[in-house]
Order: sequence, then C-alpha cells, then structure tokens
Amino acid sequence: DLKGALTTLDELARRYPDHPDIDYTRATVLESAGRTRQAVAEFERALKLRPEDPQLLNALGYTLADHKMRLKDAEALVRRALAVSPDNPAIQDSLGWVLYRRGHQEPAIQMLERAWNNSHDAEIGSHFAEVLWMAGEESQARYVWEQALTAAPGHEGLRQTIRRLTGEDVGGG
Repeated sequence: DLKGALTTLDELARRYPDHPDIDYTRATVLESAGRTRQAVAEFERALKLRPEDPQLLNALGYTLADHKMRLKDAEALVRRALAVSPDNPAIQDSLGWVLYRRGHQEPAIQMLERAWNNSHDAEIGSHFAEVLWMAGEESQARYVWEQALTAAPGHEGLRQTIRRLTGEDVGGG
C-alpha cells in the first residue's frame, strides 16, 4: 500500500540522507499514486545530487511532459538525458512524447518511430501509435497497437489508450 511504501522510504531516507536512489524510488511511488507535484519535487531533489544522471533527467522530464507541466523544461531535461544515453529507447520515447506535448508532431513521430524500432516496448508503442492516430495515420497506428498488444497483451495502459482514442474495447491478456 502507498502509505506503507512511503513510510518505509521515509525511514530509509532518515538512515541514508541524500541518497538519490531513495528519492527516485519515492518519486516513482508518488507519481504512480497521482501525487505528481510531490513526485516532481523528489525527482528534482535527487537530480541536485546527480545532475547528469540520464535516468533521473529522463524520469523528471517524462513526468513533467506526461502531466503537461513545464514542457520547455521537460524537453531540456530529456535532451540532456539523450545526450548522455543516445541509444536508450526509453529516453527516445520520452523526447518523442515531450515533442508531441509541445505540438511538434512530425519530429515527435520520427523520434517515437526510432524508439519503437529500437525496442518494441508496449509503452513506447502506445505513445507512437497515439501520435500517429492524432496525425491521421490511423492504419499505421492500428498496426503498431497490434504489434504492441502481441508483445504485451496484458498491458493495461496500452488497452486504455486504444479505448480512449478509438472507443473500441480491447480484451486483456
């Protein structure tokens, strides 16, 4: 449960102050619980300790973009992460998502396609297909969704995206 997880992480933080992995984990728990502003603060705290950590840069940038917050900052953070780790498909996905959120559809599609080609991860597929769908490339979006569902039939986020955009109910695996 959330309260128990946060209590444990708070105790670890008291024992090991300024440990960025604890801040990172706490931030991800808070974000998954819908406490975005607190999550952002935790990511920022961890980033002060490890300012060039691509995982932290990406996590903060993606979180900001996913919640449509400080999009210019989000892009700068993810670009810094990509400079350190240029072949990481998760970071490529984040940059594509940030570009999409900022209204830069064509570069977003290019970056998301690159991420998708590097890793047929369901989350990446969900983002790539959503941007394709919104660009009017519905048949290509459906193809990507089909591939992503084959790879991860139980991915609830992917099924929710398809439902939200198409109105179609996709069975779970």
